[in-house]
Amino acid sequence: MFFRKKNNRNKVVVVSLDGVPYTFLEKMINEEVMPNLKNLLNYGEIRRTHSVIPPISSVAWSSFMTGKNPGKHGIFGFVDRKPNPLEMYIQTGVNLKAQTLWEYLSEKGKQVIVMNVPETYPPRKVNGLLISGFLASEIENAVYPKNEAKKLKEMGYVIDVDAGKAKDKKDEMMNDLLHILDKRVEISCGLLENRKWDFCIFHIMETDRINHFFWLDYENDGKFKEEFIQFYREIDNSIMKFIDKLDDSVNLILMSDHGFCGIKKEVNLNHILHEKGLIVYKNENPNSLRDLSPETKAYSMIPGRFYVNLKGREESGTVEQGEQYDKILNEITHHLNELEDPDTGSKIIDKVHLNSEVYQGEYAKDGPDLVALPHNGYDLKAKLGSNTLFGSSYRQGMHTYDDAFMYVRNHQFNDLHPAYVYDGFATILKLMDLPFPEDIDSRVIIKGDK
Repeated sequence: MFFRKKNNRNKVVVVSLDGVPYTFLEKMINEEVMPNLKNLLNYGEIRRTHSVIPPISSVAWSSFMTGKNPGKHGIFGFVDRKPNPLEMYIQTGVNLKAQTLWEYLSEKGKQVIVMNVPETYPPRKVNGLLISGFLASEIENAVYPKNEAKKLKEMGYVIDVDAGKAKDKKDEMMNDLLHILDKRVEISCGLLENRKWDFCIFHIMETDRINHFFWLDYENDGKFKEEFIQFYREIDNSIMKFIDKLDDSVNLILMSDHGFCGIKKEVNLNHILHEKGLIVYKNENPNSLRDLSPETKAYSMIPGRFYVNLKGREESGTVEQGEQYDKILNEITHHLNELEDPDTGSKIIDKVHLNSEVYQGEYAKDGPDLVALPHNGYDLKAKLGSNTLFGSSYRQGMHTYDDAFMYVRNHQFNDLHPAYVYDGFATILKLMDLPFPEDIDSRVIIKGDK
């Protein structure tokens, strides 16, 4: 067993809670659901942070782990499209075009442990241990070095919960979430005790899963409200288990990548494009981008990303660069800003961003031409061929942009505002007294020294 010294001021442990809102944590603290977190506030500071645009876990954690905006790392969504030939694909770590924090630390001779972070599959080589997050299907292919996988499997490690159970097996899914959380924390604590490390990140994906499928149960006094609250008691207990393995000199960071809120309605943006004549289909039942006619002027992908059918870029592009392209962007923006909920009169879209307002870097050209951020409660979808604008599903919660959080033990935050999820990159290097790589967008958000 490796016994850590009592002066580990340059060591960092990150416990990342996917999709946990700052405002929700405030409520849980005030209601005494999370007493351990409340006690931590006596030894550090918590602040509200922003996510990325769009606020998707794969994009947010890619930005955190590289310290760069998507225009420099190339991840723009959970799914993306190749313009020619026009087809969709799921983005994985193969598509991440920038060095990660743990690769940089490995180059500097630091030993790392990385567990369950999104967009780390397939695993890359590090100086230490890397266990990929969701999108990995089999543990045997999700671990570097590969020979560590057998031990994890024998210990009962699970990569992710079966979200399909949310349709009609919610009791079973809730039990699975608790079991997976318990096993993940148990194995994480064992790694802290029994391996040498300078930096660790342990990612809890179960918070995102419970928020997606049980949030309205919590908000509306539904069947699973007490189980939802009990789950966050277990999160609080898990935080204490991590702390028990660390001496006081270790830098502890707790953080999330985006906020969460309940879904009022799902909004199918390709429906409005079709209604306005901007999407034309080849057939009556389109189910992929291959079914778009060359007459299409623009199409949408989740969540709220818009691509113009640009000549010379898209496979069957017909829109000319310049005045015609700008006209299409203005037309889409106008239609989005006009969208209202017929039941309440509320606006659906909060802000529409041009590509250049969101992305900078050599891969910005691969990003969407427009990105729409909705008002809370309106979950932006992109189903092709739908005959309705609004819909619903068994999902109860959606991501939000401006309600993530970060906590740093033994430090206060500086006045830099707003802070973003990717600011964790530079802040961690500051805590470890390491130089910054070139061309990062991340900034240090803590005050000087302890």
